[in-house]
Amino acid sequence: MWFFNKKKPTATNHIAIDPRFSAQLKNFKPVIEKHADHERPIIEVKDLTKKYFVHHKFKEVLSKISFSVYEGEQVAILGTNGAGKTTLLEILSGSVVPSSGRIYYDYDFKYSPQERIGIQFQDASCPRGLKVFDIISFQNSINRYKISEADLAKLLKTFRLDQMLNKQAHKLSGGQQQRLNVFLAVMSDPKILFLDELSTALDINAQLWMFKYVKNYINKNKITTLISSHNVREIIHFAQRVIILRDGSIVLDTTIKSIIQHFGSLERFMSNYLKIK
Repeated sequence: MWFFNKKKPTATNHIAIDPRFSAQLKNFKPVIEKHADHERPIIEVKDLTKKYFVHHKFKEVLSKISFSVYEGEQVAILGTNGAGKTTLLEILSGSVVPSSGRIYYDYDFKYSPQERIGIQFQDASCPRGLKVFDIISFQNSINRYKISEADLAKLLKTFRLDQMLNKQAHKLSGGQQQRLNVFLAVMSDPKILFLDELSTALDINAQLWMFKYVKNYINKNKITTLISSHNVREIIHFAQRVIILRDGSIVLDTTIKSIIQHFGSLERFMSNYLKIK
């Protein structure tokens, strides 16, 4: 007796690209902000490549990435999962060594450029048994650029942490944890700040507060900022420029303003552009 197993149709989340978008994309001319001739990039990336040895062969995660970021710029690094954006930020922060290529950092530091880089980690859980005060004190003790007591007190008040120094850090709410994460990232007087999904675990009110205070701090201190996020509101709030990665290469580098002017909204652009294979 023969049995025939009829395959059931599998569900898919694939949504076709808006045909109007495809037509608009053909006529889109990416725009890059012009900088004065005397300005030099604070970060300059040249032919950056990263390969990992996986399953007995090399897998190229980044392929000859080149771009420059100027002082005070706020740039979003975007792409689908696996595009290479996390690896790129890890290399820029010094936690991963590239396979080839060069990175030039043009700002003052004592021993290494990573001393002046602040990183807000997306998932930075605190160990049990430590109070908020303990974590802040330890972070300040290992920073090359230590914050003064007066500036520390002012910053604690700005981020609303001054009333929770004696709280167990692992018991903080999602919003409180994110405030602590950002505080730890900026307390070393960074020249460059990495924001990784800043709005994670925040409700709308907490997002608005965090966006306002972090944005004000960045602008006041002229901090060059690189953002990685899937939240369109967050991207628009913090970035003027987007660099989009696909399969380890830069496929688009332009201003958010030019995208909105041509496609109507960043959300419409991203929802269609990231589907392109």
